[in-house]
Amino acid sequence: QKVVKKVTKSLRQAKRGTNDTRTAASAKAYGGAAVASPWAVPKGGIKKSPAWQLVADRIGVHPSKMPPPEKRLGAPIKGGYPIKKWPANVLVDGERVFWLPDNFGQGVKNTGPGGTYIVWVGPEGRIHYHRHEVERDLGRPVTALDGINGLFKKVQAWVKPGADARFLARKLSRAERKHVPPAEDFHFAVVSARRADTLDGQQGVMLVEAQFRSAGVRPTWYVDAPSLAAYRALSLDAKVGGKLTPARNLALEDAAKMGKLCVQVSDDISLWEYYDIPKMENCGNDFTQCNAAVREADDAGQAIAISPVGAAQFMAAKMRAAVEPRPRLAGVFP
Repeated sequence: QKVVKKVTKSLRQAKRGTNDTRTAASAKAYGGAAVASPWAVPKGGIKKSPAWQLVADRIGVHPSKMPPPEKRLGAPIKGGYPIKKWPANVLVDGERVFWLPDNFGQGVKNTGPGGTYIVWVGPEGRIHYHRHEVERDLGRPVTALDGINGLFKKVQAWVKPGADARFLARKLSRAERKHVPPAEDFHFAVVSARRADTLDGQQGVMLVEAQFRSAGVRPTWYVDAPSLAAYRALSLDAKVGGKLTPARNLALEDAAKMGKLCVQVSDDISLWEYYDIPKMENCGNDFTQCNAAVREADDAGQAIAISPVGAAQFMAAKMRAAVEPRPRLAGVFP
């Protein structure tokens, strides 16, 4: 039994179809070049269009099981343009870019050639096709901090309320459950460097932060000195850690001073999942057999999404419940 981190099927689906035409069946089937206006419904109806199929794919549901627009990640979070007034050819997306402000919505529009295009709907109803147009309306560049509430929603869609408690109750024995520490007994440390200075780097940083905050804790970021201001500008609890080894050692020292368990995390984790698969021995010289078992569990719906706090509690309980000599270090598989 292993706790692992990986990019899930839903994340892979989320990357599909961003401003491309790969979802098109044929231009003729969906109205051809005449279907270009945001207000023009494709031939055959919106529910049979490439945009409808793409949104369903990105949510991970059958097209007939599409959730209502206000329940999708692309819906404005606060103060946006009313969804009921959106153009008929713009569907509320099942995904949301990490930098999008709360009062903007993300949509998928059918294009003339029979493909799809990602758009953003501003608080006044204006449709934007590029990030720089959003920034022009805002009068400033966007950062990942603008989209932190959207990231919270995304994390909460992955890790359902009560997921950690259910996971620990199911996967720990009665004896092991007696050793589960509360969240405040951990010192969570994220070792990072030079990732808060670019928008792409901010995406990974804020996704990690959102997973911790959604679980009710805030980690400490151990970063390089030149980037400290950039990390703090993202509202992170950051301090100078130096290079990799000194940063790891400093995190251990800080945890020891506080009398807490030290949990060190990399700055690029998409999510935490537990795979309930048989223990494997002598798997060979590569990960072929292990990866096959993980894929099988993934396809069977046996991957359990948990928070980083739940993962830490699981490993701590396992170590503390073990017979002497008890292990002092636990980890996950990437």
